[in-house]
Amino acid sequence: GICTICGMPEAVAAVTLNGVTTNVDALADAFTAENNGATVTLLADVALSQTITLSGSQFTLSGGGHAITYTGDGAAIRIAGGDVTLSTCKIDGKQRGVEISGGTVNISDSTFNAAGNEYGGGQGVYISGGDVTISGGTYSRKGGYAACGVEIQSGKLTIESGTFSGADGDRACGVNVGQNGKATIRDGSFSGTGGYDASGLRVTFGGNAVISGGVFTGSHYGVYNTGVTTISGGTFSSESHPLDTNGSFAGMLATDCAYYRDNKPIKVDNGLSPGTVTVRECDHTGVEVQDLGGGKHGLDCPYCGGGYSHETVLTAAASGSLVTLTLRCRTGDCGYKESLGSMTFTIPSVFYGETGKELTWTPVPGDYYLALELTGSQAQILPPTKT
Repeated sequence: GICTICGMPEAVAAVTLNGVTTNVDALADAFTAENNGATVTLLADVALSQTITLSGSQFTLSGGGHAITYTGDGAAIRIAGGDVTLSTCKIDGKQRGVEISGGTVNISDSTFNAAGNEYGGGQGVYISGGDVTISGGTYSRKGGYAACGVEIQSGKLTIESGTFSGADGDRACGVNVGQNGKATIRDGSFSGTGGYDASGLRVTFGGNAVISGGVFTGSHYGVYNTGVTTISGGTFSSESHPLDTNGSFAGMLATDCAYYRDNKPIKVDNGLSPGTVTVRECDHTGVEVQDLGGGKHGLDCPYCGGGYSHETVLTAAASGSLVTLTLRCRTGDCGYKESLGSMTFTIPSVFYGETGKELTWTPVPGDYYLALELTGSQAQILPPTKT
């Protein structure tokens, strides 16, 4: 901007490097080779018509409570490499806020918005390479085909938290993971509204997503999946389909996890009805441990497809001549216990005073035998042995 008092250009950003701060009148002038490693802080709102490209450098850009408005084509900022941090930045553009094709990029508590119905495929953030982490903030696109808050077609994306949305376009979504993109989503809010196939998250064309938390809502799908998606946590809502996949719904679950509705695990053999489902570690509600035969017991859960098979052992306790027999889990981890009742052994007087004698009894034919050591008129139980 221009100072209304002196008519000179006003500083738009402060550049701090090695403890020394200088001001620049044009934002592009902050990102020079000489300033590599600097922190750039906006001092005023900035209007851009040309993309600023960062490649192979280390910079931190802090919004400082100000905004960048971009009126050109493509993205306001293009990152092709290096180590870049964008913190508390606000960028408004027509097609894209930020475009990333390489490097390590950390984005925190920022607002990137792209709007303009004349463009298709617009995004707040577009990723075609690099390693990107997003923590907090708002990322959105309104209008146009496949409008989405963040799109990744190649590279790695980690979302710790934030709000992601796409609206008013066919296949609008909060986040789109396609081609060779890999996304790890730990938390956040994801929504897609308006138009055909709108979803909170789209995973398509070879994309890979791992979801451990977050809230996903869409006009048509909470999550639309034709790629590879693994879910261990999160909430998924839609009046049409909370999730949709070209594979099996059970196949999207991480090991030992299940879908829940109204806090109860549900089977998904016949798909998912409209509404809200959550995914979390399965607690096997209502599934009982069973005798599997062959000296085994275990659990086969219809909700998570998991379970276990443990070895069964026979234990015995004696009080005088009364012996109580119980089948238990060898490890004790699952709490399995089945009583076989008790039996009173009458020890013949001929054995009084003698030791080392054994009396054999088979409570489960073919599985175990029980040995009793006779000491006077008492029966001492020896460890049961499997035959």
